Amino acid sequence: MQSCDRCGVEYTGDLGRCPLCSEKLEGIPAPGAFPVQRIQAPRKASRRVLWITTLAAMAAAVAAGAATDASPWPVAFTCIALLVNYLFLRNVIVHRPDALRMAERWFLALLAIAVLWWLATGAPGVASLVIPSVCLGALVANTVLVGALRDTFVQGYAKYLLYSAVLGFAPLIFALTGWAPWPWLCYASGAAAALLTLTLLLLTRRQLAAEVRKLLTA
Repeated sequence: MQSCDRCGVEYTGDLGRCPLCSEKLEGIPAPGAFPVQRIQAPRKASRRVLWITTLAAMAAAVAAGAATDASPWPVAFTCIALLVNYLFLRNVIVHRPDALRMAERWFLALLAIAVLWWLATGAPGVASLVIPSVCLGALVANTVLVGALRDTFVQGYAKYLLYSAVLGFAPLIFALTGWAPWPWLCYASGAAAALLTLTLLLLTRRQLAAEVRKLLTA
């Protein structure tokens, strides 16, 4: 049976790396309860198709803006949002991160797209609903994972937890400046960010400090 020296968890099946911290597993693989489904590694063609699709979408956005005489700013920010989405998906294709790491990165990509949407349109619904909802979803998920997995989750995802906690307070800016006419979700996001920060300090203070030192000295 394989085990992770860092997390102290044993695994069956042919994994290769720990799903929690991505460290290399030690030991002899043991047959898993269910057959392993092999996924063929993506080829360069996948990245080429993704790039062509992104360029086509950007061209369509520019054409739509020209046909409707729209302001250049929404068109420009739409293209930037498409580029952010391309970079995220390319990262997934090339590096094939584990599911939790991919979810954490997807939160950051969604948040970046939502902010670009707000900058392009100034829509109050984006500031009041979309941005705080994205933050709130990530904060709730991370708080539950920290409470359930404690140090093992912090070991592999410390930087994402810090991003989530800090960015969770950002919607309060929309509420305090009046940019969000319906500020309740902004306040909920701030409260959830405070709860995640408190959970980290109470349950994983030492491990979090150790991981932060690693990030700063890496």
